[in-house]
Amino acid sequence: MSAALTQDAFFQGRIQVRQYRAGYRFSIDSVILAHLVDPRGAKRILDLGAGCGIIALLLTYKHSSIHVFCVEIQAELAEAIAQLAAIQKLRKKIH
Repeated sequence: MSAALTQDAFFQGRIQVRQYRAGYRFSIDSVILAHLVDPRGAKRILDLGAGCGIIALLLTYKHSSIHVFCVEIQAELAEAIAQLAAIQKLRKKIH
């Protein structure tokens, strides 16, 4: 892991989130939002301004039947999401 990144764990370490030390960092708001989402049979969710992918990671962990499509304009953050999805073995769930 690059020194420019930090790593945070959720669900007793089953989900690992990496984010840059400088610049955008997710807050508790993202964690609360992911917790409050009730997909009620939805199969796909769109995450606009996905940042480091925290919401997508938490949602796919909590709701195993959904797919999250992340849109992020900052290339380095979009790449971080793709890397996290691969590391967490969620490439088929996070797009």
